[in-house]
Amino acid sequence: MKRVMGSFMLAALAAGSVFAQQRSTTPDNRLGEGWWKNRFEEKIALVKQGGWELVFMGDSITHGWEDGGKEVWAQNFGKYKALNLGYGGDRTEHVLWLLDNGELDGYQPKLLVLMIGTNNTGHRPLEQEKPEDTAAGIKATLGK
Repeated sequence: MKRVMGSFMLAALAAGSVFAQQRSTTPDNRLGEGWWKNRFEEKIALVKQGGWELVFMGDSITHGWEDGGKEVWAQNFGKYKALNLGYGGDRTEHVLWLLDNGELDGYQPKLLVLMIGTNNTGHRPLEQEKPEDTAAGIKATLGK
């Protein structure tokens, strides 16, 4: 009985890891959150204006440059045509969805700074999302 139970637990853990990796690499959106949808529409309009030389994509760390980091942003990136495409709370699957749905469509900035993966870690039990799942999500994002 112990061997059967142990085998069942290993299978369940393996399935959980596969699910977590699929979750981190499968595009998903947060359109149900009004602020996220509004930001997406705002950012799509900015992307369509074109001419951005430096583009930042990521989570709240990137998004924060528009709030408390405004002065530092202006000092360090003001001389460049820089665009902030950060969304607080985003995970790799959200950036994948954004890329699949118009952010940077046909656009090649001179430099893209990507800060993603933080929200894929530490918010769920380790057996539900391992570092390699986050790495797979980052790799999928880089492959876009």
